[in-house]
Amino acid sequence: MKFNFKAKTKTGEYKEGIINASSKELAVAILQKNDLLPISVREENAEGDLLKSFLKYYDRVVAKELVVFFRQLAILIEARVPIVVSLTAIEDQTPNVYFRKVIQEMINDIEDGMPFSSSMEKHKDVFSNLSINIIKAGETSGN
Repeated sequence: MKFNFKAKTKTGEYKEGIINASSKELAVAILQKNDLLPISVREENAEGDLLKSFLKYYDRVVAKELVVFFRQLAILIEARVPIVVSLTAIEDQTPNVYFRKVIQEMINDIEDGMPFSSSMEKHKDVFSNLSINIIKAGETSGN
């Protein structure tokens, strides 16, 4: 197992690093044997897993945000505002950081010539097949 450590040397300098050991106790013993006073020793994966689970919770878009997105998009499209300008305006007003990132990627795809439905397909974690197919039908029919 890998452990992140913070330790102090005999001269008072702070050191940080990663140490391989089979247990936390062994990691502390190795640091002490190397004349280091351990301040903190944490298993690397435990901290990383906690961060991943925290970020995964926030890397999602709830239904209410999608309703607002499609409602605003419909209003702007009906007002004949170009799709890129519409998406940019919606992105600026979206509080969800992950959703803003998704919208920005869609803007980049559309500017590169990709159809709107294809850019949505790249984000199936956000958009359902139904919403993607509705947009695709509109693109095909010209509506």
